Amino acid sequence: MYADAIVLAGHVETFAEERPAGPPANAVAVADGRVVAVGDVEALGPLRGPGTVVHAFPGATVMPGLVDVHAHPVWGSIEAGRGVSLSGAVTLDDVCARLAGAAEGRPPGAWITGFDLDVNVFDGEPSGAVFAERLPGRPVSLMTQDAHALVVSPRVVELVGLTGRETFTTPRPSRSDPTAARPDTWSNSRPCNSSSTTTRTCRWTPRRGTSSHSSTGSRAAD
Repeated sequence: MYADAIVLAGHVETFAEERPAGPPANAVAVADGRVVAVGDVEALGPLRGPGTVVHAFPGATVMPGLVDVHAHPVWGSIEAGRGVSLSGAVTLDDVCARLAGAAEGRPPGAWITGFDLDVNVFDGEPSGAVFAERLPGRPVSLMTQDAHALVVSPRVVELVGLTGRETFTTPRPSRSDPTAARPDTWSNSRPCNSSSTTTRTCRWTPRRGTSSHSSTGSRAAD
């Protein structure tokens, strides 16, 4: 049996606990969509037939595909593709204009949800407080581009019942305001100080820092 394809590289990482005897692996043979052999070029030579396609990547490392299966809790509150698309909205005015358009003709208490929010539209640290002015009394929930957090309006904070006295049991760096943004890398390990209106950065990766947020508007955590 000949291989359908053989991949040649500088090194093939097999993650074997013990290194096999013989020359280091630098070739992978594939047949019928499955890896059938891993070894050095000479060892895989008999698998190379007239119809075998050879892909050469000199100096490269080939390794098994790593599949990161995970979920983001915010997906339970909003689904990409539903609600208002904020893709391409590069200013806060753009965002608010799209939200206002979605709110037209809907009852005052109806939720407005959106996705693909670029947190860099905010002048400084992201906060949902602006929605109290632009969309007064309306619950607004917007998922960020990385799907790690929500930016929500003060009405959402009120409906959820956050007070600033909640305790989060996962041992993580403390946050002073649970009504503020909480991406999935953040949590609290003790009761929060509800008198504080700002929070401190633990870890966040957009182009601009996103650390503290007004207690009147929030980004809810993954």
